[in-house]
Amino acid sequence: MQGLVLFVILASPWTSKRVAVHVDSRCTSRLRRADGLSPLTVFDTDVTKASEGGCGDVAVVFGPKDKKSSKALVLGVGLFDPLSPLRVRFLVRGASTAPVDDGWVAAALNAAIAERKAIFDDDEITTGYRLCNGEHDGLHGLVIDRYGSTIVIKCYAACWLPWCQVIVKALAESPHLRACSRFMLLMSREMAVLPAAERFDLQHGQVLRGPPLDAVPGDAEGRVAVFFLENRIQYECDPVNGQKTGFFLDQRDNRYR
Repeated sequence: MQGLVLFVILASPWTSKRVAVHVDSRCTSRLRRADGLSPLTVFDTDVTKASEGGCGDVAVVFGPKDKKSSKALVLGVGLFDPLSPLRVRFLVRGASTAPVDDGWVAAALNAAIAERKAIFDDDEITTGYRLCNGEHDGLHGLVIDRYGSTIVIKCYAACWLPWCQVIVKALAESPHLRACSRFMLLMSREMAVLPAAERFDLQHGQVLRGPPLDAVPGDAEGRVAVFFLENRIQYECDPVNGQKTGFFLDQRDNRYR
């Protein structure tokens, strides 16, 4: 099975149509007062009116109409999820000067990758680290880790699932990740048990592109293994089932000491 290339094809959610989401005055005040450090979200109870849209569609969030101009204030742009209490996860605060599309997501990922590679620039020393840290990198609900030649895409929000093709393509084309050949998907526990149609027929632990995961020989629990370096020491981890005692990448300095 080595060398088999798997690539799940999903249509890009980017279309010329936008979901218009109107929120009440209390939500508008909360969003405008936000300090920018916490992730911005619109809850289902905030919505006064919304046009039809599917999970992962791009949504423009409007506040109440201004009394002087009679125009609704644009509060931001994000990803829509009609089945979640978190109805919109913001990607852009205020009116977007550029379309939030495949290119926008790829640019955000590339910026996050470049920031990490400025620190972890030598694959002979460390190849295990976080590439994308959700809202810190402007991608609320999306976390991406590198373990050697394996990239693990963790979706904590279903609105990111239809963007998997865009995400994998951007990662695979990054000049900083040429040594990475496997791209796999993890979901939150709540998402993993959703009906197949609501998770776009994707599965927790699925390899989206690249060779299948290697099973641990003789392991009755069906564990898999990937390998990575941390300060020149090789570690093994199971990205699908996790580690029983945990292994936190941000503790590398403590382990080094």
